[in-house]
Amino acid sequence: MDMDGRYFADRRQVRRRPKQTERGITMGFVVCEVCDWLNDEAAEEIAEALNMHMDAHPEKH
Repeated sequence: MDMDGRYFADRRQVRRRPKQTERGITMGFVVCEVCDWLNDEAAEEIAEALNMHMDAHPEKH
């Protein structure tokens, strides 16, 4: 598993990967879960949007 702190979709959950830092490793976690009436693609789109925001504003992540 990459430890880059990027966001990814796992079915309907949006998760953040663990991140390797100078001081150690920050844990990965569930960011959100899309509701039942949305499909897995919605979670993928949210993860993609969060990654785009992280690329544009790394200091906020």
